[in-house]
Amino acid sequence: MASTRDALRHLETKCGKKATDLKDVKLNGHYPPVDKMDPTLSQLQKCEKLSLSTNLIDKVTNLNGLKRLKVLSLGRNCIKSLSGIEAVAETLEELWISYNYIEKLRGITSLKKLRVLLASNNLVKDWSEINRLAELPSLIELNLTGNPIEERCSAEGIWRRECIKKLPNLTKLDGLHVTLDNFEDDQGGEDKEKSGSDPSPFKFRGSLTEESLVSKVADDQNDFIRVVDHKGTTGNI
Repeated sequence: MASTRDALRHLETKCGKKATDLKDVKLNGHYPPVDKMDPTLSQLQKCEKLSLSTNLIDKVTNLNGLKRLKVLSLGRNCIKSLSGIEAVAETLEELWISYNYIEKLRGITSLKKLRVLLASNNLVKDWSEINRLAELPSLIELNLTGNPIEERCSAEGIWRRECIKKLPNLTKLDGLHVTLDNFEDDQGGEDKEKSGSDPSPFKFRGSLTEESLVSKVADDQNDFIRVVDHKGTTGNI
């Protein structure tokens, strides 16, 4: 495994610049994988976007020195808790944390400037966790596709309607813009097709909703938006 110290040294060699001078620090998909966020991260005082997706990180730590951080990408790791995220509560605007093992959203309420939360394919299962998000006054975009609560409530035809009632400031939910139609009963409630095997080395826990699913991938090497239609067409996400 690699430390963030090792990954930062590799980045400096690759880009020819000191990591401490960078606003956009890309440590995603490092080989060997980064398994811990060590204290060297505190040196990144100019960093506004930190990308650590597609590694083997299990805890959010050592963010105290990142006083300008606006975007944090931690998708496709092994994170089970948001403990430690409060260290960037004063500045963080976007948290990309899809494809982890998060069941509880404790700590999220400290992020009063958070505008975007991408947390698809985690383990959130209770409405009490969604209620925590109501304490985020700036939150306008949310993606919880592939979480147990989304899958269950979409099958019952109530997900979008109930979620928007609880979070009336949302303009985009699960990749789709919020409209007045969302306050009506969701159409369908049919069984959703299960996706095929995920070609990545990480387990894919998602399934498709009836509506088009837009998955925003936080891997900086190939940031893109992938649309999966409701007829069952799937691909590498």
